Amino acid sequence: MTDSYPESFPIEIEREKLCRYWRLEALLTLLFFGAFFGTQFGLVSATNRHAMMELDSWITIPLRMGIGLLIGSTIAVVIYGIVGHYLSRLRVNRLEVSVEKQYFRFSEGVFVRSDRKLHFRSIVDYSCFSGPLMRFCGIEGLMLTTTAGGRYSTIRLKGIKNALKIRDLLSVIDAQRENS
Repeated sequence: MTDSYPESFPIEIEREKLCRYWRLEALLTLLFFGAFFGTQFGLVSATNRHAMMELDSWITIPLRMGIGLLIGSTIAVVIYGIVGHYLSRLRVNRLEVSVEKQYFRFSEGVFVRSDRKLHFRSIVDYSCFSGPLMRFCGIEGLMLTTTAGGRYSTIRLKGIKNALKIRDLLSVIDAQRENS
C-alpha cells in the first residue's frame, strides 16, 4: 500500500525551548535537594549544639536551618553551573526523532545513548502531554504507548514542535503503513 507521505522524514524539535525546559528542570531539582539536605544538616547541627551548650532552641534551630538552606542552595547552584547547564545543551543536541518507512525512530542520551526503532504495528496509542513547567517553557510532548510490557511500554518525547499535528500525522501514517 502506498501513501502520500514521504518514506522517511525528521520530526522537528523545539530545541531552544526544550533546552530551557531541561535547564530549568535541572536547576529546580538541584535546588530542591540542596535545600532539603541543607536544612536537615542545619537541624542536626543545631540539635547537637543545643544539647551541648543549652542555648535557646527557638532561635538556634531555625537559624541553623536557614544557614543550612542557604549553603545547600548555593552548592546546588554551583553544581548546576558546572554540570547541569552544559549537559542540558548536549542532551537537546543529541535528540533525534524521525519516521523511516514503517518505523518510528528516536535517539537520545548523552552518556548512555539510546537509539530505538519501533515498528508502527507495535505502537497502540499516540497522545500529547504537557506539565506546568513544560507549559511555562512553551513546549509539548508526544507520548507513545507500545505493546511491549514493563517500563519500556510508554515513550515520552518532550519538545516536539506542533505535537498535536504530529500526533495526528503519525496516526494516519500508522494506519497506512501498519501492515507493511
